Amino acid sequence: MRKTKSRTSSLTVPSLSRDVVAANAGTRELSHLAPHQLESELRAHTLALDSKLQEIASLRQQHDSLLGTLELGVVATNSTGRVISVNAMAEKLLGTTRQHMMGHSLFQVWKACGLPEVPFSSIRHGDRFLTGYDQMQPAIGPRGHGGIRILKDVTMLTTLQGQLANQQRLAVMGEMIGTIAHEIRNPLASIELFASLLGTSIQDDAERQTLAKQIARVVRSLDHVLSNLLLMTKNVAPNFHPVPLDTIVHDVIMMGMHAIRERSVSVSENLRHSPRLICVDEPLFKQALLNLLLNAIQSSTENGVIEISSRWVSIDTSREGLAGNHAREAMVISVRDNGCGIQKEDQERMFEPFFSKRRGGTGLGLAIVRQIMDVHQGWVECESAPGEGTTIALWVPQGREGS
Repeated sequence: MRKTKSRTSSLTVPSLSRDVVAANAGTRELSHLAPHQLESELRAHTLALDSKLQEIASLRQQHDSLLGTLELGVVATNSTGRVISVNAMAEKLLGTTRQHMMGHSLFQVWKACGLPEVPFSSIRHGDRFLTGYDQMQPAIGPRGHGGIRILKDVTMLTTLQGQLANQQRLAVMGEMIGTIAHEIRNPLASIELFASLLGTSIQDDAERQTLAKQIARVVRSLDHVLSNLLLMTKNVAPNFHPVPLDTIVHDVIMMGMHAIRERSVSVSENLRHSPRLICVDEPLFKQALLNLLLNAIQSSTENGVIEISSRWVSIDTSREGLAGNHAREAMVISVRDNGCGIQKEDQERMFEPFFSKRRGGTGLGLAIVRQIMDVHQGWVECESAPGEGTTIALWVPQGREGS
């Protein structure tokens, strides 16, 4: 009889998983218990499970109650970005119901509500203004966590901010109107006085000429105030073209001659490389230089000296506001007086509209200067100390065609 070799020795038994082993172990542990012991053990496990379920239900109720009382809209999502929780405020702010959101992609819900991607601030949605952001970004993956999106109703805050801004505008407007009325009323009163004197039986021609000159002076002052106001309130469209610097300076001195004579000051010129052309908007630049000259005259003592000087300097094109200008040099025009100087704390505000420490000043002159220099992509620098006079320099970049 032929013998066959057994193959059972080559077979291997697959190892059981840990879960199956653990289950069998638990079964073996319970298998030796008597029926009444097994029943008691099951009852204890059931009570423990019921207690945990009640605890979870209580926490769930507290969670829902807390979300319901929040003044914030809260939308929670799972790791796949689908909505799993929505509080009442979120329903109110989004203008939709929980049923239309639960289980749906938050991206689709957001799109359907017509809201932009978060974060956003003070976006109008219906009759409200909303701010939205993600408190926790959902992490996609088997170990990912959900996300929380917050919506905040900022309608009241936005309304109050608008009201405050409006009140500030009205306050500034009231201050401006008061200043304008004062600056116009005084010259008009002077004109009325001089005109009434001319209407009397004055026979002296010299006195008549004096009154006529006074009227002309007041009219020029009034015209200067109105010119500054117009420049302050309109959008300027500059017209740049090359102009001889000495021509500009001479014209400005003539425009300010009445104030120069009244104050008995002298004006000297130190214009280097003149009459080299500079590329500016001529009327605007003359107005800026005239404002500086008049300020210097008003700050000077009687028989004081004012110097208008110029120099060409290389500039750093990386300076803020010069990007793309391609300017490599600038004309610097300075106006220096030997007056009382400016306090350091006032230098920080001297270019603000309507700020003036001079009696009867409008506070518009230097504000207009800075505005005109902005149009020229230039800037203004001030050097001053109490009792040592003031120097204000206009930096005018030169890189345009024809300069």
